[in-house]
Amino acid sequence: MVGKDGYLKLIDMGTCKKMAENQNKTFSFIGTPEYMAPEVFIHKGYTYTADLWSLGAICYELLAGKNPFI
Repeated sequence: MVGKDGYLKLIDMGTCKKMAENQNKTFSFIGTPEYMAPEVFIHKGYTYTADLWSLGAICYELLAGKNPFI
């Protein structure tokens, strides 16, 4: 989303999760399937690297004009 000042803004933080200090993985199954990392689908638990996977899929789609997996 673009704000009044013309800068991009991050929105929809409704799916954010704060993990406990002693927890290094989460097992939540939420998001858009086209952008989910494989470890999310197989319920092995995942870290922030799953977010990097999703970011990469979105960047690819923006550059190539198509989803990398469809």
